[in-house]
Amino acid sequence: MNIVISAATWYEDDQSRVDGFAERVRRAAEGHAVTLVPPSGDLFSALADAEVFFPFSGLTVTPEVVAAGPKLKWIHSPSAGVEHALFPSLVQRPIILTNSAGVYAVPISEHVIAMMLALSRGIPAIVLRQSERDWRGWRGDELLDSSALIVGLGGIGRRVARLCRAFEMRVLATRRRPENPDPDADRVLPPNELASALPEADWVIVCAPATAGTRHIIGAPELALMKPSARIVNIARGSLIDEPALVQALRDGRLGGAALDVFEEEPLPQGSPLWDLPNVLVSPHTSGSSPRGLERVLELFEDNLARFLAGQPLRNVVDKSEGY
Repeated sequence: MNIVISAATWYEDDQSRVDGFAERVRRAAEGHAVTLVPPSGDLFSALADAEVFFPFSGLTVTPEVVAAGPKLKWIHSPSAGVEHALFPSLVQRPIILTNSAGVYAVPISEHVIAMMLALSRGIPAIVLRQSERDWRGWRGDELLDSSALIVGLGGIGRRVARLCRAFEMRVLATRRRPENPDPDADRVLPPNELASALPEADWVIVCAPATAGTRHIIGAPELALMKPSARIVNIARGSLIDEPALVQALRDGRLGGAALDVFEEEPLPQGSPLWDLPNVLVSPHTSGSSPRGLERVLELFEDNLARFLAGQPLRNVVDKSEGY
């Protein structure tokens, strides 16, 4: 068996670390061939005999990649979201697709809380006034006793809920299977009841996967149901929010603010009004960034590789029909 690991760019340009990761995969592969393809290497030639493909950094799965690997049986995505990989040639072939769901829950959930605290305490304005040596005070708010609505109570959403609990917030959530209670949520609703919870929320935190069914799950009708003081945080995918509708609600004062890590077009165009709105925090799709992230991805891949070689079920298998 041939296992191919590759990257469009080396992680932090650290060749020794990349070599160390490759050596770990070789040990886990139990004598099977492992090919490490550098950024300048011929990936398509390497895939010709590959049964396993692991693009560990900076590379997405494309139709060309799948076409180059006629023997592929399993592809592991280093990202949690795999909407980019669900093209017909991969969906139709019996290739197992696994993702890295759960790997980024810690940094993303902490990023969510950081953005919530920044908005509630007025940190951006405080930083701006510091740069101007301006001693005027700023009236901050509290998270205590406010309500958080988590749209998508998966691995990331559940950790966000746990952290919100630590701030003594009330937690509402939507989940595709709401029948099972969750210790970190006061109430769990099915997605089709999202509208009933929106008027109660002081914070709407979007954590759902990007699928055909979740596109613009927050649009003009949903924004109209929210409190004028409410704030929205999106760390999922830009496609889940109707961006022009969000901009309009923010401009009209019908929404208290937004913290956005993902956008419908990335990088966010220079001409986007989101850059300049005073009640918006923009981060460049970095909520999952952590020096521990790639280590966790590799640990997941090593475990799954052992399962694959032993003929056991893999973790994080993507349901191609559901999209996650």
